[in-house]
Amino acid sequence: MVKWCVAFNCSNSDGMDNVSMYRFPADSDRRSKWIAAVKRAKVTNVGKVETVCDKPWQPTQHDRLCSEHFVGGKKSDDPLHPAYVPTLFFHTKPLAKRQTQVALDMFDRHTTIKKKRQDSYRKMEAAETLINLSVGISTEVTVDNISKQENTEHNCSQSCSTDLTMSDISALYQECQTLREENNALREKIKRMSISEDSLKGNDEKVKYYTGLPSFMILIHIVQLIKPCLNSTVLTPFQQTVLTLKRLRMNCHLQDLAYQFDIHLSTASRIFSSVLSALTAKLVPITMKWPDREFVRETLPMTFRTTFPRCISIIDCFEIFIEKPKDLKARAQTYSNYKNHNTVKYLISVAPQGVITFISKGWGGRTSDKFLTENCGFLDKLLPGDVILADRGFDIQDSVGLYQCKLEIPAFTKGKKQLSMKEVQDTRNIASQRIHVERVIGEARNRYTMLQDRVSISMLTKDEQFQLTTLDKCVYVSCALTNLSNSIVPFE
Repeated sequence: MVKWCVAFNCSNSDGMDNVSMYRFPADSDRRSKWIAAVKRAKVTNVGKVETVCDKPWQPTQHDRLCSEHFVGGKKSDDPLHPAYVPTLFFHTKPLAKRQTQVALDMFDRHTTIKKKRQDSYRKMEAAETLINLSVGISTEVTVDNISKQENTEHNCSQSCSTDLTMSDISALYQECQTLREENNALREKIKRMSISEDSLKGNDEKVKYYTGLPSFMILIHIVQLIKPCLNSTVLTPFQQTVLTLKRLRMNCHLQDLAYQFDIHLSTASRIFSSVLSALTAKLVPITMKWPDREFVRETLPMTFRTTFPRCISIIDCFEIFIEKPKDLKARAQTYSNYKNHNTVKYLISVAPQGVITFISKGWGGRTSDKFLTENCGFLDKLLPGDVILADRGFDIQDSVGLYQCKLEIPAFTKGKKQLSMKEVQDTRNIASQRIHVERVIGEARNRYTMLQDRVSISMLTKDEQFQLTTLDKCVYVSCALTNLSNSIVPFE
């Protein structure tokens, strides 16, 4: 007898290929769900007229439901499976069919994940059993002993409740040892390749390459100094400090640093600004301050003792290229005729010992050396009797004279056929000592290459707390860090 599907508008039978016919389940709860899903009304015949009864339709023992009404093409006995109850019928809406298919896909994914977890748990249990067994196995067991123990593998498997033989256990033990050694080797390699406290500790050459500092101990002291001022982030205070110093040292883009430290670009930007402000507040006042005159004279290098024993400072200006501003007034104020580019100019003062003692705020490249020196606050630090060395462009004799100080600059040849012997000798002495400030500027810019490249306009935004731009902070911190290295001026 042919069994037909009872679903409305379905003509499948048990004789068709790839179609399975299912009885209605005996379980009352599941059976009622199937009946409700079919939505078939009970029809009675009164004479030759068919009428719908109020009573619900009930399947007989001969009624069947085909597999096409189950998502996936077959029923499932798992109550959590979408095919536990038929859902695909003529009256089913397309949206409901798509939702059923999505539910099937999700169930399959969860089943796959669950199976993988179970396999992982079984492997872990086998590994734990192996470790427990390996504790009792001597590391000096030879292959002959292992072959002898294979004779007792049946008893061992029964006592340990495992199907592993002694040869399997030995192979797994050797594999675990090999993987453990490879794991340790990879950990050491990653540690050496990363820029962390452990990788930099004891490697002063690597510290100097990435931060410009001469030793690891100085780096640790800087981290401890600014640590109370740093914000809590995904990076440690040490990593935050290294990130900032690395950008100053190597002029790395923030996106590059974000990739290296596995953080977001905005996080790297906030860390750089935070650490830069902390270094400006804590490190700069300690390492870059105006020295006591008596101390300068006591430690004066020998070359100065014979030429300029009262010298307190050597001054010069240096400029940093910036992007061309859109504002016409700002563009005119920052254009330098000397560099033929838009720049920011800084006045720097170096002690005879080669230590940077003063840095002005950034001024537009159009500003003259004389105007900058007279208005940046440098002259207020002078004491009567001090001697200052400078280039010809610093025509500030009158301003320095008001502080009862003396300015030493090379002699001018304008209006003269030639210089006198005394002027030539004085010019040579000034040039031989004034060259130190240019060497210090070159050292600072070579050590922290961010001062060499063209700077974005965004770095000229002034900070309300310090009244300094980001570029000012970079210059201050770079000069302060340069002072932590050995001086380029010899004492003898």
